[in-house]
Amino acid sequence: HNPLTLVGAKAEEIWILSTEDGKVKATCGVETPMLLTSGQIYRRYFGIEDIYPDELGRALQRYSFLSGYALRNNTEEAELERLQKQLRDADVDPGWEVVARTDFQTETAVVTISKKAVSRRKRGSK
Repeated sequence: HNPLTLVGAKAEEIWILSTEDGKVKATCGVETPMLLTSGQIYRRYFGIEDIYPDELGRALQRYSFLSGYALRNNTEEAELERLQKQLRDADVDPGWEVVARTDFQTETAVVTISKKAVSRRKRGSK
């Protein structure tokens, strides 16, 4: 079901079906959906606690972050490689390339040099 179909309904107009001890159980809604966020509607009326209810979705989300993060450390690089394998084993192709890592120390040095250059310019020295 689409949670947006619930937005205009009153709580007492919504029935939640579930199973308990092998029997179907119907429970009347308690909260008015138009006063809830979409996340709250998913949680309360559909039992979905996470934006990615499956581990593979969470893996893809984490991969998408790490693959575009050039300053990832060695631990994150190892995690990225593990996620690549997990996604490949599940026949999931994210559809984008991994950004090459940038040496954090080099980036720090460039920023430091740039700040010194700016500081010299303000003082009028070269």
